[in-house]
Amino acid sequence: MYETYKGAEMPFRHVILSLVLQISVSLTLGQIEIDEVDLRDLSKCPPGAEAFGAEIQSFIEARDLRGLMGLVVGELDNGPRKITTKSATFSDFFDDQWRNTILASRPCTKMGWRGYMIGPGTIWFSEQADDPTLSIFAIGGAKEISTDTKLADTRWLQGNIVLTPDCFSYIWMSSDNYEAYQDRFHISEDRFYDEPGQYFGREINSFEPLTVWDGYQLTLTPMLSQCGIAVSDVHNTDRYRFGPHNRVEDTCAHQSEDCAPRYYEIIRFLPTDLCSSVAPHIAGTCLSLAVVEHGDLVLEMSGMELNRLYGSIGPQTYYALYALIDFDGQNKVIAPLINFTNENIALNYIDINSK
Repeated sequence: MYETYKGAEMPFRHVILSLVLQISVSLTLGQIEIDEVDLRDLSKCPPGAEAFGAEIQSFIEARDLRGLMGLVVGELDNGPRKITTKSATFSDFFDDQWRNTILASRPCTKMGWRGYMIGPGTIWFSEQADDPTLSIFAIGGAKEISTDTKLADTRWLQGNIVLTPDCFSYIWMSSDNYEAYQDRFHISEDRFYDEPGQYFGREINSFEPLTVWDGYQLTLTPMLSQCGIAVSDVHNTDRYRFGPHNRVEDTCAHQSEDCAPRYYEIIRFLPTDLCSSVAPHIAGTCLSLAVVEHGDLVLEMSGMELNRLYGSIGPQTYYALYALIDFDGQNKVIAPLINFTNENIALNYIDINSK
């Protein structure tokens, strides 16, 4: 039903940061010597990808927005949302400089496992996770036309308690946390990565943390009593702060090196009666339900510090549907119910379910 997170390509901005970090580090340290001929050979595209890139350029040359978006399977990881392009023109999104840059570029440059690129990291395309069909997955440099209005207050409050970024579990890059749950509760379906809410209260019959990896306490459903903080205390700590639109930021001030700065903001609260379909087996009461954006909080720091925290892939952003579940008036947990591949898919879900 929803595009699988596990097979998704990383968003455009993360790919670019990854390339910049890897190339700059390699050249600075003198670890490799790049021969111009070898680089051309490495970046050479197969005939099918070359033809697909040329097709993209033909639609851009003709200023054919419909044709261009017709080469996108699903929604873009980075770029215009399909619904915003239906009544728009090519020039609403792309100016002449953007168009001329793409038309002057090679139709295809191979970028290893990341796929294929046109222009200076502007358009990206690749095969699908389980399908050889080529599809554009990112278009950079498009003008933003938003059909969504950001909430004035993007905090998640429960009484006088505000949820912190620690309340929102997500699929690790390695997937080890979800795989640990699969192993412990004998879950074989890949659907678990898309819609974990279908498994809570059925296969996953306990909300207690799992003890794994030599004593590590792992949970996908943090308890509010352990991850929330009194609103009044936010102003009395250097660690947490309210950012734009009151988004909640964890700066990790005075914490150990294992603490990575993070943030979250509510995109939209949804009717709690949806819980009966997205988490049908949970016996507790669904107090509130929201689509949340959360991820790495990029603070002012050196390139070496950025690399230590985020590696060559760069900061990550996640989109998911979460529920605050009350079991007995005392124990409340925050459970991930649906993991979305990207923001565009999350916004589509909101449009369908907020009416």
